[in-house]
Amino acid sequence: MPHIVCITSSYPRHEDDIAGCFVKRWKESLEVHGHDVKILTWQVDKKPSCASCMMVSGVSEIRYAPHAWQVLFHGAGAPENIAANPWRVFLVPGAMASMGVASVCVVVKTRPVLLVGHWLVPGGFLVRLVGHLMGVPSLIVTHSGGIAALSHLPSWLSGPLARYLASGPLTFVSEDARLRFVGLLDDVHVRARVMRMPVLPMGFDPPDVSSGRSRDGVLMLGRAVDIKGGDDVIRAYAQSRVCREHKAPLHVIGDGPCLQGWVELAHRLGVDIRAHGQLVGTARDEVIARCGVALFGSKRLESGREEGLPVALLECASVGVLPLIAHVPAARGFLADVALQVFDASRDESLWSGQIDRLYERRDDDELCEAQVRSVEGLSWDVLGERWRAYVNSIQS
Repeated sequence: MPHIVCITSSYPRHEDDIAGCFVKRWKESLEVHGHDVKILTWQVDKKPSCASCMMVSGVSEIRYAPHAWQVLFHGAGAPENIAANPWRVFLVPGAMASMGVASVCVVVKTRPVLLVGHWLVPGGFLVRLVGHLMGVPSLIVTHSGGIAALSHLPSWLSGPLARYLASGPLTFVSEDARLRFVGLLDDVHVRARVMRMPVLPMGFDPPDVSSGRSRDGVLMLGRAVDIKGGDDVIRAYAQSRVCREHKAPLHVIGDGPCLQGWVELAHRLGVDIRAHGQLVGTARDEVIARCGVALFGSKRLESGREEGLPVALLECASVGVLPLIAHVPAARGFLADVALQVFDASRDESLWSGQIDRLYERRDDDELCEAQVRSVEGLSWDVLGERWRAYVNSIQS
């Protein structure tokens, strides 16, 4: 069985943890297709876990600082954590060094056929470096956050670093993400090579909403962090007829540092908000089944960071819950009706409220819902997993 080692800064630590759950699902998809994938990730709690290079259940958590200081990769994620407390940037060298040593140890011990890094930095840089040092092929799975982090660096640093990262195979979650990465490169030959690399997003598993479905609710699904634009969505929703006349509840699935503020805002504006926290499995599917429209108010942050292709959006679309999106460029190609399902770019709350009303009125339009389902069928793990297997095998050979 081909042996792969993957470095990722985000990975679920328990059954109800959604941090990096798409990486876990990516791992499982490759294992179904005959690969053995071992995960290296950084510790995120304050208690000793698997702090050495020994693999336990296919996952090894690497300690990189005193336990009370291991706060770089927890919660909302490294970019948000550093933005909230800039001193945390000083944890980066120790994290890089610890993972570098751990990954070299694992390569020596297990002799993998491929190293994979999720996100350009830090995982992607480390697998490229260790792969070059140890003579092992490496693949970087890019996500939008890594591209934004790279583009935010000074040009004298981002250009050479991007060129180094592009010295081997890369994948991109969308064509938009690939073009943004190419924009960081100053070598025409490297640009041409990157443009030949595949767009392979993270897949999804359709929720089970086959029985007892009611479509009167409206949904917000995803982490409660600033980039999601939840405050803009709530203010617009409060002005809509859906809220004021239909009294439709706004269901929020997810957790994060912004959730309490969103709930307080909704209460002040008279929105019937149902904050379910983090849900998984049947409980999550039951809430999705109550909704006909899902609102994604994502925005581009001052740092340049923007959403890639959220798995939550694909999950909703796959069962005919109609997405209404803001700044999610990669998702436009997977909407049934772009004119109807994209928020006005001005982020004007009165315009947004009207768009919510218009899409809500179409929630029982079978033709539109079926078109929405068809638009994302090719991104289910049942289909996408085979494409990932084929590409991984092509690198190994």
